[in-house]
Amino acid sequence: MPFETASGKIEILNTELANITDWTKTRYGYSIPAIPKWIEPFESLNHPKTKDFPFHMITPHPRWRTHSIFHNIPWLRETYQQEMTMYTGDAARLGLKTGDIVETWNDRGKCVVPIYVTERCTPGVIVLHEGSWMDLDENGVDRSGNPDFLTLDEPSPAGAFAYNTILVNVKKTTLDHRPGWDSKATARSYIFRRDA
Repeated sequence: MPFETASGKIEILNTELANITDWTKTRYGYSIPAIPKWIEPFESLNHPKTKDFPFHMITPHPRWRTHSIFHNIPWLRETYQQEMTMYTGDAARLGLKTGDIVETWNDRGKCVVPIYVTERCTPGVIVLHEGSWMDLDENGVDRSGNPDFLTLDEPSPAGAFAYNTILVNVKKTTLDHRPGWDSKATARSYIFRRDA
């Protein structure tokens, strides 16, 4: 049975993409190679912006909620509070330890969250789970650790948003952090804190 391609066979060259002359009139909006190849993300550790924003933030799905669904369930929040994960060496360089409250920011926004320091994170990369319900202060700073305030609000050529291509900076802060919609949530960063 033939494939639904011009030749009826597997085609590496995408003829639809190869025939586009004006990308502004397409559903993509950006040029996409007709033959699959690596395209540098909007922001990565290879970007010149690393001078001001040296960390690559990724925003995986949490185990404790489905995106933002169930974040309003108090007994689920008792099992986990939103926190940022950072590599031990990066944290030591910045004078941070597990349990410290940090602000992470870029030219799009800022959020405040406790930090969890571990060897299980890649150097130069920080992890902040998606889906936390926002809690803005009077200056527009999110006190719940929602990474959406840091994400470029522009779709990739394939149509997905660039959730895992975020450059940010991090520092210890005195800004207010509120753990969510009640005070019962407890982060690993508090349980496992070692002041030594």
